[in-house]
Amino acid sequence: MEKDQEFKRLILERFDKLPRVVQEAIVSADVSRRMQELAEKHKLHLDQWESLENEVQYTLLGIQEPAELSAHIEKGVRVSRETATALASDISEMVFEPIRLELEKELKRQGAVTPAEVAKGETPVPSEAPRNTPQAVSALQEPMQAQTPVVPATPPKEAQQSKVVREPLSTVYAPKQPSHERKSVEGDPYREPIS
Repeated sequence: MEKDQEFKRLILERFDKLPRVVQEAIVSADVSRRMQELAEKHKLHLDQWESLENEVQYTLLGIQEPAELSAHIEKGVRVSRETATALASDISEMVFEPIRLELEKELKRQGAVTPAEVAKGETPVPSEAPRNTPQAVSALQEPMQAQTPVVPATPPKEAQQSKVVREPLSTVYAPKQPSHERKSVEGDPYREPIS
């Protein structure tokens, strides 16, 4: 009994966090009608149809991942893998696709980037600051690159005021004599001794 209450509370919390379009889809009779059509198409019994509807609702609420819908249908509805795959494909086309299209329309009305634009690489540059809505944040599937803060430049060092002191010239070094004529290269700043 306690688990049932906790599960109902979880579902209500999840429902409240969903975008308006998804909330309307969950409570609409349209989804229920489509699920009934699928149950007839795949020859499901009443208890299987109810289980199928629950699996779809859990996915819409975000309790289960859409990629795992086929496995959940196979286990929860107790159908073969082929039937579960066909049901998941039909549900994706008949239920999730219209909801996705409505979500994209809503995102465009809000000025946010849609997942389709992100996938195509057509992310427009916003003319104003991006809106920080949950839909806009979730629509951006690529991580934002961190921008490096601008650091002020290092000021130049002060000019040195002292004079440079040079070493005295070697006594062996003769400035006007060509270096190839010298017998000793010690102290010659342009030659190194060869050992």
